[in-house]
Amino acid sequence: MFSKLGGLVDRAGWHILAVIGTVGLALISVFNTRLVTFSPALAIILTVLASAFSVVGVIVGVRSYEKRRKTTQAQLLTGLRLTLIPAAERFISIAPALDETNVSEGLTDITARCAQFVKSEDGDTPDANVYLLDGTTLYRANRAAGTARDRFKKTQKRDARSREESAVVDRVLAKQVTICDDVQSPENQEKLCLENTKRKYRAFISVPILVNSEPVGMISVNSARKNHLTDVHVAFLENIAVLVSALLAVKSDRNVAIPGQDKA
Repeated sequence: MFSKLGGLVDRAGWHILAVIGTVGLALISVFNTRLVTFSPALAIILTVLASAFSVVGVIVGVRSYEKRRKTTQAQLLTGLRLTLIPAAERFISIAPALDETNVSEGLTDITARCAQFVKSEDGDTPDANVYLLDGTTLYRANRAAGTARDRFKKTQKRDARSREESAVVDRVLAKQVTICDDVQSPENQEKLCLENTKRKYRAFISVPILVNSEPVGMISVNSARKNHLTDVHVAFLENIAVLVSALLAVKSDRNVAIPGQDKA
């Protein structure tokens, strides 16, 4: 609880200060007559302090926001450099002899790098996976590091598990980017057709993989911490999806089998 409050103060402390100053000015305005009657000097001091809180909070808050924004951009660029460049080199190296095994190994390598990028400072162990579409079924194409599902299949069944799997496939077919900050949230469960069950993760992102503007799969990443995944991770995965789509375009041209279909 105290760590969460500390995080809130760290992110929004200066904004809170500005709000306190603004509220203070409003209260002084309401009780101005009484304050002046009681002590004119006190009324002036409180007005100056409240004004200072408000102005300083706004100015420093804006600067703090700009600093965090630049830090976020730097994190993204660092992640892209550490992940995309080695992954691109790996894909280029396997392209001349591309087969199902090489595709699986390449995707396993890149999902491991994605998980490392998403990893939080407190030791969270995220999981990342690539699923490729075959008809209305998504098959996992990388070797799973955790307990990832082998597939998501769209069916007409109405049980909770089947409805969730169908919804996942539908979102990929609709080319939707999905970010869920908490899988235990009733609102998210209803919106995303999530089964109300115990999971090893609390948040996830899924990004469609497109080849020639058509959906061919998705890349997903999850985290054991709710609210941990942000727009930075979305932008990162979108770049990874572009790289994966380039590999899959080569795979398609050479008629290489989709890894994971033997699990059907």
